[in-house]
Amino acid sequence: MEHRIVIDNDCLARAGITCMACRDACPEAAIAMRPRIGGPFLPVLDEDICTGCGACVAPCPGQAISLAPLEVLHEA
Repeated sequence: MEHRIVIDNDCLARAGITCMACRDACPEAAIAMRPRIGGPFLPVLDEDICTGCGACVAPCPGQAISLAPLEVLHEA
């Protein structure tokens, strides 16, 4: 079963705190940081590159990343 990551609203960057832990931990470079005006860059997942390995889950200081089965994500 394939998995992909989900970044929820507990993400520190979404709370205005600069963090790039997920991007730095991703061995596939599937997480990029999108610039925004007035706040830190936001993580953006490239689903075509993400292998669902979970390397970004543990380093996330906000515990905002989880793995979800791919078919569940497409049903939502």
